[in-house]
Amino acid sequence: MVVGVAIGLAIGAGGLGLAWALSSGTNVDEDYDALCGLVVRTEPITRDFELADIRRLSGISELAAAMAETDSTHKPLAEALERSVQAAQVFDIDQTGSSLRHAQDICRA
Repeated sequence: MVVGVAIGLAIGAGGLGLAWALSSGTNVDEDYDALCGLVVRTEPITRDFELADIRRLSGISELAAAMAETDSTHKPLAEALERSVQAAQVFDIDQTGSSLRHAQDICRA
């Protein structure tokens, strides 16, 4: 059941990404910096995660995907976050953390 909820949340977060993409202006660099701020502050998901942890990770992943649609230079960040969400959906906590750390490294570069 938890997996179903997580998958549903990930799909629902797509609406958030779509809203961002449709309303975005020309401040892509500022948006990227803001997104990276969220990525860097996001804690890795642990075995005793809460639903809010999955929602946060899914939301920033969808925002990154929408941003990558606009500017392909952001695709590595979007892909790292997507891998983290996919791993969380199957409770692969190690891969979730590894992919999130990779996304954080991209943002810090």
